Amino acid sequence: VLPNRIPLPFGTLWPLDRLQHARPEGVLTCRVLGACGVVTSHGRPLSCTLQLGASSWRSHPTESEDGDFLWDEQVFLMVDHLDQQLLLVQLQERHTWNHDRVFAHQGISIKEVIERSRWQHMPSWSLQAAGSEGTTQMLLSGAFHPLTRKRGNFYKDLGSLLLVTVDCARHIPPELEDRPLMIRCSVAPGNAAGGSTPAAQSFPVRCSRISPVQAGQAIVERLLMCNFDQTALAVQIAGDSSDEEVDVKKAWEAYVESDEDRWRERLLQLLQLSSGGRGARASTKDLKAWLDRDRDGCIKKMAMILELPVWCQPRLGKLLDDLAEAVPEAQAAQALCVECHWRQQLRVMVKSPREQELMVEICQVHRRADPEMIGVLRQPLRALTEAPHMTEPMAPRPARTPK
Repeated sequence: VLPNRIPLPFGTLWPLDRLQHARPEGVLTCRVLGACGVVTSHGRPLSCTLQLGASSWRSHPTESEDGDFLWDEQVFLMVDHLDQQLLLVQLQERHTWNHDRVFAHQGISIKEVIERSRWQHMPSWSLQAAGSEGTTQMLLSGAFHPLTRKRGNFYKDLGSLLLVTVDCARHIPPELEDRPLMIRCSVAPGNAAGGSTPAAQSFPVRCSRISPVQAGQAIVERLLMCNFDQTALAVQIAGDSSDEEVDVKKAWEAYVESDEDRWRERLLQLLQLSSGGRGARASTKDLKAWLDRDRDGCIKKMAMILELPVWCQPRLGKLLDDLAEAVPEAQAAQALCVECHWRQQLRVMVKSPREQELMVEICQVHRRADPEMIGVLRQPLRALTEAPHMTEPMAPRPARTPK
């Protein structure tokens, strides 16, 4: 935000209904056979890592005496932009205290990997070795599989791609306030117990009673107050206000009042047009019925019509209550609950969607211990495959406390 250059998160201040995650273009399956011509120091084990965007994979460490390392593993990586992304290949050498040093690396175009794999059984790639005079060759092939929702194109050896969009968790126990939480997703057979290895996990986020929208509103108000401070300083330096001090708080209240008067005038015009000549009482009655039936939807729709940002919705809600002569008693009496907002999309490869189920775990992150599960959601994937377009809309889902 200029001129102060304070960064504001995009997902925090943008309306949630307009926030959409990018849909991947497909899946890149890579076969990592091995590497040859590698000269490691003191015969240390070597592992291979592949990274494509946010997707990453790491092989098991392998030792070799003649410089030829063999892994022969298959990797599934998500492709978001086929024309622009690079496949980053690294060979890492294991040192003392589990410290890894990059031995060789190379960025390879995805299209080049796909094209060479069509004509060669196992293409060889030259890697840039750090501090080594020899040439390191990597044996790697790949194939691209675009996404499709047609059930007839299901390939059993490849499986399906499951996209899990996580918005937030609400009604978290109060003792976990200001503690970091993360989401872990795993896929297992329907009769399997929990605790399996997670296939994808989110970044840790701290719980709070203040939602990101409220935090963004406070940031914007502080920015506006800074602008009023600069105005007051300029007036004092110019000497236009003699010795009287400019009250910043009064200036802010006057700004808010003039802003709400402008909203009120536009709302009255909208209500008059929507009444169809029935009078102001009928339009007020319709507005009150809309607020009673769907308060959040009414506020968001009016904010969209007036082109107001999301941080102005609380003030707009109070103004609508005044116009409708309604007092939201239930909302005023409701206490703020502890929430944790991720707004992240997790991607999981599923081999047999009709026989497996999705497990979404809410875990507390510890510094020196494994994550502790505080809630779990289990859902069979068979119902998802039978839904229209194999998609379920975002909705609140209850999570169970682990026993």
